[in-house]
Amino acid sequence: MRTKLILTFLSLLLQTMQTASVLAQQSQTTRLPPSEQTGSEAATAPSKIAFISDIGGGQSLYVVNPDHSDTQLFGKLHIEGVRIPRQDLVFSPDRKQVMFVGSSKFGKEPALWIANTDGSGARKLMDWKGVIRSPFSASYSRTGDRVAFVISEENLSKIYAMKLDGSDFHFVADGDQLAWSPDGHQLALTTYVPEKQARYVRVVNIDGTNLHDVSTGGRAVECTWSPDGKRLAVIESRAETTSESRYDVFVVAPDGRQKQIVIENRTLYWRLEWSPDCEFLSFVANFEGNRGLYVWSTREASGKRLRFFAGVEAPFAWSPDCKHIAYGEDIVSIFDLSTEKARILFHTSGFGRPLWLPDGNHLFVYNTLGLRRNPDSLDLDLYVTQIEPRYIKRLTDEGMDVSDISCPPNGKVIAFVANTKTNDGTSNSGVYSINPDGSNLRKLPVARIQSGWFAWSADGSKIAFFKEMTNCKGCRPGNLQIQVANADGLGEQTIVNEPAWNFAPAWLPDGKSIVFVSDRGNTFGVYITDIQSKRTHLIADVSRWLPKHVRNDANQSSISIAWSPDATKFATSATSGRPGGIRVIDVKKPSAAFEFFGIAPWLLGWTPDSRRIAVGDLVHGMAMNSITPSYIDLVAVDGSSRVKLIAPFVDSAPQLFGMSWSLDGKRFACSGITTFDADGSNQRWIVTGYRPAWVQ
Repeated sequence: MRTKLILTFLSLLLQTMQTASVLAQQSQTTRLPPSEQTGSEAATAPSKIAFISDIGGGQSLYVVNPDHSDTQLFGKLHIEGVRIPRQDLVFSPDRKQVMFVGSSKFGKEPALWIANTDGSGARKLMDWKGVIRSPFSASYSRTGDRVAFVISEENLSKIYAMKLDGSDFHFVADGDQLAWSPDGHQLALTTYVPEKQARYVRVVNIDGTNLHDVSTGGRAVECTWSPDGKRLAVIESRAETTSESRYDVFVVAPDGRQKQIVIENRTLYWRLEWSPDCEFLSFVANFEGNRGLYVWSTREASGKRLRFFAGVEAPFAWSPDCKHIAYGEDIVSIFDLSTEKARILFHTSGFGRPLWLPDGNHLFVYNTLGLRRNPDSLDLDLYVTQIEPRYIKRLTDEGMDVSDISCPPNGKVIAFVANTKTNDGTSNSGVYSINPDGSNLRKLPVARIQSGWFAWSADGSKIAFFKEMTNCKGCRPGNLQIQVANADGLGEQTIVNEPAWNFAPAWLPDGKSIVFVSDRGNTFGVYITDIQSKRTHLIADVSRWLPKHVRNDANQSSISIAWSPDATKFATSATSGRPGGIRVIDVKKPSAAFEFFGIAPWLLGWTPDSRRIAVGDLVHGMAMNSITPSYIDLVAVDGSSRVKLIAPFVDSAPQLFGMSWSLDGKRFACSGITTFDADGSNQRWIVTGYRPAWVQ
């Protein structure tokens, strides 16, 4: 299926490229005005990137500061020759230390390690005596000065404790799960008692004295101590056999009294978690076929004591102020208990397993995408992410499904295509404009914003576009007229209305004239029109450069023409010679057309100085059971150079979906969203998205 999709994509790509063609032998009757430099750095040059993404739960329009990311590498821990597990990390209460069982690359010589979460201070606490219990079951004391953990010995699980300097290592009691008392003087544990042939919850002093049973059900699975020390929460398995294991949850005082049932006969998917203020006990379970989070209130207040929130999944963690819950394995979401609504932290796509930092404004997260790509990595990378993103802003809501984007060189406004939902459930497609700060949303009188059919003036104040001509003398099916309007769509006026196929408008840098292609007079030519007088002149007859099927049927919506920023050159697919080529035409010197070829090259964009184009191409023409490797080249339009910007790669192939240059030409952004310096160096991934455009 994946191979079929790739072949279909390549077929459509080649078809689009090969149906386009254009210009340029001459017949110059009017000369273009001198080119203006468009690559100079302006005082208010675009410094942010607009893009499309589904990271927030819907395909929306976003703006990001490319020099910042809300997910930052906090610490990189490397211990020579030691494999560090990602799933079994145990953090200290202040999040300044992490404990784990590290082993050699081949799983031998296990040892208990501790390190600072910034990656420093790694040290071995002890060689691991016995067999590691998987998953690693360990816990810091609430006071942060001791650790307790489980070691399996001769088919029995035993709990040991020690100080953080490795001293005072001693056996505490038999057990396979443990929970510290808030004062650090006792442990609650679950264990199998052979003489009773049952599983019990027990409480024991940290020195191993005063061991006593708490629960009486005999089927204890897990226990956890409330932060105030007044309750133990316990999971017990059900006696009956079912296709999916069922459990009961109850709370009880540490002395075994005041037992309260929380929920019965449910399938559980995550351990019990207390809120820091002890007001709530939470766990993931099923309810009427839906999986989600149960939150049980410890208060005897009126109203619902047990609430269920569908879709809130494990792993999850309570915020220090107990107002929010962070959760997610690969994308982190935040659940607000007051509004009972969840929102995706869209800047954490590819990260998961959140853990709150004490300040309540940041989370520790794992790079789950990196782990899947390189599961054998020996290093441990810890990341921190902000709860309120400061560098990424969502401009459109979930009612708009955005599919395309276009911005002027100065980045003052954004045009985009979106499907909008109506009350009756249907959707309508339209073109809209919006300011980069999210203000002034307007619908434009425009049908398309693809290159060659829609154009911005250099200062971003006006747009040029086409409309189909109807009810006019001499009109033919498919005839198009060219309109101009203000950037907000107001002030629309017709500039070119002679019955013909008038298309591919582009603004000259002075904003006073536009150039376009037309088939008027039974010939194809490039024309220039003055906006004020509407006087139109032929620049060059390009009939001989257009393919026969275009000349015979001008209504070709797939024609692809990309004008240079100074509107003196344009690129399209080559039609002579072998397929898979791109032609660049200088309308001042149409006889000097430049062509180059590849496997299936596609144009990604012009550099701001109008001297080079970026081109994507496939490494080979064979479609395998994965995305075909591809690369990006930077090609001088005079044929003097061709430089590889991005080496061949497969993963996500961002260049398939867009590329944009900064106004000063020093950087470019690819779908990803990933930024590079102009020579292809200094690659920096920012966020998941595509079709980037630089904005203010």
